[in-house]
Amino acid sequence: AENMCPKFFYRHVQLMAELTDLQAEASKLEGESKQPKESKPDADETTETVSSPIESIVTCRLCRRLLRQPVTLKCLHSFCNDCLHSAQDDKSEVSKCPTCCEEVKGLPFADVKLARMVKVFETKIPECDNCLSSHASYRCAKCDVSLCPKCWDTTHAARIFKTHVKSDILRGSEGFERCKDHDEVNAEFMCMDCGTIVCHTCILKGTHVNHTYHSVEVHRQNEQLRLEASVQDVKGLKHKLLAAIEGVKLATEKMSKSYKKVETEINTHFDHLAEAISDRRSVLLAETKKMKIKKSAYLREQLSMFEKTLNSIDETVTRSKEIVSHSFDEDLSKNVDFV
Repeated sequence: AENMCPKFFYRHVQLMAELTDLQAEASKLEGESKQPKESKPDADETTETVSSPIESIVTCRLCRRLLRQPVTLKCLHSFCNDCLHSAQDDKSEVSKCPTCCEEVKGLPFADVKLARMVKVFETKIPECDNCLSSHASYRCAKCDVSLCPKCWDTTHAARIFKTHVKSDILRGSEGFERCKDHDEVNAEFMCMDCGTIVCHTCILKGTHVNHTYHSVEVHRQNEQLRLEASVQDVKGLKHKLLAAIEGVKLATEKMSKSYKKVETEINTHFDHLAEAISDRRSVLLAETKKMKIKKSAYLREQLSMFEKTLNSIDETVTRSKEIVSHSFDEDLSKNVDFV
């Protein structure tokens, strides 16, 4: 039992409880046939109904409480160590089982596995919210309470509680859903072909015969492993993305520094160009001004010469007119040569 997964633990316990009850009934009938006059323990002590198969196997049949230091006889009936010693005759070498009256020789063995079952049972099954003395077997969703069978029958007997539905805590603790095709059976397997949960009837003689299947627990473990692998892949991708982001940040920082450097170089280069252009402009302007002055002087000299020539021409024309007007033929011939 200690090696079983929790989901299959209660199924295992139920089967053990049923086996124990069957063996107890068989031993009891055999004991009655052999010793018809043998006195039996009080019916209230031996036939008291326990709330569930699971609780029956972890409950002492003498004190009706959870087993303390459980010991198991060869007939498979279990009791508290102290309860069994109190019920037996220490002087007799042969003792009898308080439940089935089967003769038992020797000391009973300490049942370590059963002790572990009791411990698991105590941690998983709540106490009855009404009597606080028994373990709860049912839960009422409307009342939001957990009750033992006796308290359930007492508190929910009235008609006004007819619509209240009780859920089996012990079945619920198994962790299985009900089969869709067989409501009375737990769906303990996963059909890999159909992708749905099924019961053993479905895979043995139902609609899922010859289909590939795994137990729900194995499927869960496989899915968990696959999910963990996916998580690891995502974590790896996350690390890659973080590295890429860091790389982009470094590239951005490097680009900013490079941009500032290039910007400075461009500004410096154009500043030098502007300075050289300004200097060249000054030189060209100075040379142009100098050329203007020289050309202007030359043009003034030309203008002055042309003006003198014009004046001379004007004087000659005036003189010629005077000669023509006032001279005789002989004088005219002489003056023409003069002109």
